[in-house]
Amino acid sequence: TVIRALLFNQTVKDSVDAPRFHNQFIPHVTYQIIKHLVKTRHQNMTSIEKQASVVQALILMDDGFIHGNSDFRRKTATYPAGY
Repeated sequence: TVIRALLFNQTVKDSVDAPRFHNQFIPHVTYQIIKHLVKTRHQNMTSIEKQASVVQALILMDDGFIHGNSDFRRKTATYPAGY
């Protein structure tokens, strides 16, 4: 989201609504890598089928206005509460 907004000059809405560049649980991780992480680093990886994260973002514009957006992927309603 930050990369899209700052480097690619996308609006805050476009950057939040876009598909993610990074996913912590990278697809196609081999079983050997998972086994190695569990054994040597005491880590555990669990695959999930649902969206596990959402993003809220604010950008301070050059004109002094603040633009914000809440991720549409969140299943509960979110509303801006500003000043």
